[in-house]
Amino acid sequence: ARRISLADSLPTAVTVDLSAVSLPVHQTIDQVVQWTREAVWPLCGDLPSEPPLPACVQDFLAKCAFGDSPRTAPCYEQITIYTDGSYDGAASSWSFCAFGSQGDRTTFIGWSAGQVHTDAADPLFLQPCRHSALCGEQHAILWAAIWLMQSPRHFRSHLVSDCLVALQQATGTFGWSDADSFAPLCRAAMQAACSARPTLDSEISHVRSHQGHPANELADHLAKSANRGHGVTPTPHQLWAAEWIRQGALAWLWVQIEAAAFPDMQAFGLQPDPNPNGVGASLRVVHAICASSSKVQESRSQHFKKPDQQLRM
Repeated sequence: ARRISLADSLPTAVTVDLSAVSLPVHQTIDQVVQWTREAVWPLCGDLPSEPPLPACVQDFLAKCAFGDSPRTAPCYEQITIYTDGSYDGAASSWSFCAFGSQGDRTTFIGWSAGQVHTDAADPLFLQPCRHSALCGEQHAILWAAIWLMQSPRHFRSHLVSDCLVALQQATGTFGWSDADSFAPLCRAAMQAACSARPTLDSEISHVRSHQGHPANELADHLAKSANRGHGVTPTPHQLWAAEWIRQGALAWLWVQIEAAAFPDMQAFGLQPDPNPNGVGASLRVVHAICASSSKVQESRSQHFKKPDQQLRM
C-alpha cells in the first residue's frame, strides 16, 4: 500500500496576517457598560470662593437656576459643556462646566477641574505629555467626553471649546504628529462619547476666549483656580477611568460600545482609509447593512444650537 499525503497534492493554504487590524479592546462587556452607566460621576455644584468670579460670570449665574442634576431634572432641551485649559508657564490644568437649557431657563448643573498629571505614579495620570496650554485644553475635552458618556441618554448635548487645535483634533478634522500621544487619546474619547450618546453633537463649537462670554469665562476661571490647587477631589469614576485609560482601553472603546448598544448589527470589517486625517496609516470601519444604523444616523443629525444661541443671557 502506498501512503498518500494530501499536503503534497494540494496547494499551500492561504494565510492572512491580521495583526495590523487587530483590536486590543482590553475590557469585557461588563466593564464597557461601566463607562456608560448613568450618573456615576456627580459634578461639583459649589464654586470656589477665591479668587472672586469675573463680573460677567456673576451676572450670568445670578440668572441661572441651581441644584438640578441631570438625573433629577424633568427635562433639558440641551446640555452644553464648556471646556478650558490653563498654563502658567510651569504647570497646566483643565476644567469644564455644564449647563442645561429648557426654554428660557438655564440651569447650572456643575463643574469639574483638576491639574494635568505628568507623573506616571499619580492615580490620575493618563498618558505621557508635557505641560502646555494645549495639553490643558486636551485634558478638558477628554474629561468632558468621559462625563458625557454617563450623562442621560435622552438629552441632546454639545461641547464648546476656545481652542481650535484641540477641538479639531478631537473631532477628527485635524491630524497630529506621530510624536503626539495625547491627541489620539482625546479623539478616542470623543468617538466613544458619540457612540455612547448618539444625541451628542459630534462637532465641537468654537468660542473666542477672553471676549466676555460668561460660560467660557467661568471655565477659564475654574481652570486657573485648579492650577492654584483649588480643583475638585477626583471621583471614584475618574480614578477608575484613568486606570483603564492607562491600560489602553480607550483606543477602541467606541467599537465595543457600538457592539453592546446595537447587538442586532451585522458584522463589520476593517479596511485601509483612503483619506486619513492623521499622519500615517489609519483604518476605517465598514458596516454591513444594519437595521439600527438609520436610527443612529437620524439621532446624530439633529439640529444643535450655535454657541451664541445655547445659553440665554
